[in-house]
Amino acid sequence: MLPSFDYQQTGLDWAASWLVKVFVEGKFYKLFSLLFGMGYAVMLIQAQQKQRPFGAWFTRRMLALFLFGMAHGTLLWGGDILHDYAVAGLLLLGFVFILKKERFAKYNQSKTFLKIGSWLLLFPLFITLCVALFFGIS
Repeated sequence: MLPSFDYQQTGLDWAASWLVKVFVEGKFYKLFSLLFGMGYAVMLIQAQQKQRPFGAWFTRRMLALFLFGMAHGTLLWGGDILHDYAVAGLLLLGFVFILKKERFAKYNQSKTFLKIGSWLLLFPLFITLCVALFFGIS
């Protein structure tokens, strides 16, 4: 669920409202994302150290999270993001499996992760800037 802004406000009132929505009301998104990523890393490392299969177990876990998130979002609160975390977890698992392939093993480096992470952060900003410039000019 996207944050709703009060578009009746102008100037500093609107800026203050936006800052509160993004950095106060939306801070749990960042916190949960960090916790989700760290939890994923810990589970993956422990499974690798104990030489246990990780893919099937984590896929079941993400499917359960997806179903729980969909039920919660449908029945209780429309702003639920658990299903988004489940999809992101499955994408992350796919990324890890791709890097295990011999063909892509050379990309399993910190430098590659930094490039991909930077691209994922900057791409939406670039698209937003292009759209803003297009509508600002026209």
